Amino acid sequence: TFARFLPTVGAEWSFPLARSGSFTSFIFEPKVQAVVSPQRDDTDDVFNEDSQFFQFDQVTLFDANKSTGLDRWEDGQRLNVGLNATAALGQQVTVNSTFGAQFRTDDTTVFGRGGGIGGERSDYVGSVDLRRGSNLIIDNRFRIDKDNFAFRRLENALRGRIGPFSGNLNYLRIQGDEEFSQIDQLDEFLTVGANVQLLPGVTLAAPPPQTHDSHT
Repeated sequence: TFARFLPTVGAEWSFPLARSGSFTSFIFEPKVQAVVSPQRDDTDDVFNEDSQFFQFDQVTLFDANKSTGLDRWEDGQRLNVGLNATAALGQQVTVNSTFGAQFRTDDTTVFGRGGGIGGERSDYVGSVDLRRGSNLIIDNRFRIDKDNFAFRRLENALRGRIGPFSGNLNYLRIQGDEEFSQIDQLDEFLTVGANVQLLPGVTLAAPPPQTHDSHT
């Protein structure tokens, strides 16, 4: 039997700045989150069953505890810093973006090797999304290496509709230092799908072909 106690306190600050015009409007929101926990490594005492998969991205950037389960707890003193920006062009087009990183006083082994986080300075994570009504949606997610600025993870999704026809294109690139890949391996995935609405409530969907390329 092993027992542990990890008290955690934190504070969060943000300052939205907005500007509106006759055709465009902008919102910029810098955000800082400070979290303090004792520095404790219990990876040798607790078997990891529910926290093996972790993805550091713009979604988990401001999580006070970024671990996905209970077998791993994020420890130490850290600062999560980011910027959210939104632009609205007319009534139809909106662009949303996020960019940020984490800074720590000491390294931690909670997240294991290659997740882009755990050192005194993390990789940079972010997103850029574009919407034009419901007919065109472009989503982009990325993680950039803190040292050489290479894309360690890149996700792109394109969805569009013209009349009864709709389709989607998804591209995923995982580079080099992911938890479950070889250190120099590049994995690329491409998925394409198409649909046509024949009648209200009746849609014909083409099976999405998938391609996967992996090399070092």
